[in-house]
Amino acid sequence: MAAFGAPSPEQQRSAVRSASVLMFATAAAELVIAVIATIVALAIPADALRELYDQASGSSSGMSFAQFRQFISGFVWFALACVVVNAAVLVVCGIFLPKGRRWARTTGTIFLCLTIGSVFSGGLFALVTIALAVAAIVALFRSPVTAFLAAQNQFANPYSGPKGPSLGNPYGQ
Repeated sequence: MAAFGAPSPEQQRSAVRSASVLMFATAAAELVIAVIATIVALAIPADALRELYDQASGSSSGMSFAQFRQFISGFVWFALACVVVNAAVLVVCGIFLPKGRRWARTTGTIFLCLTIGSVFSGGLFALVTIALAVAAIVALFRSPVTAFLAAQNQFANPYSGPKGPSLGNPYGQ
């Protein structure tokens, strides 16, 4: 029996499923956009990269063009690896959220906030990922999701256990 004003168990499960799907969608969009950006960044022609090198370094840099190109390539691969890790964590959180794991909501929120940080990477496609991340964060903290996680948390109320003999446990559990 649900408490007064509390969402029904079906509403709770539906809200948790929606939040999980938004986390999965954010991870997928983030990966697709990152792979496309990586392909585009690694396909920059050498003369365009040389022009960027000349503008960035001038004559005072101790870095050669080959080192500059290697640095840019390494940075692009590092950024892609970070996106893959972020997306993997979001997927894991999306899997464990319907199982009632509170840490999944907390960790998912942190990594969704990191996704929102992609606004600094610029680009119109980053706005899609950011919109999905904001929607997922809002969904994670709606009252049905909170009620679902509270109902799944066995430590929330020590007196909510089954009634009956405690089999010698002095604390009633």
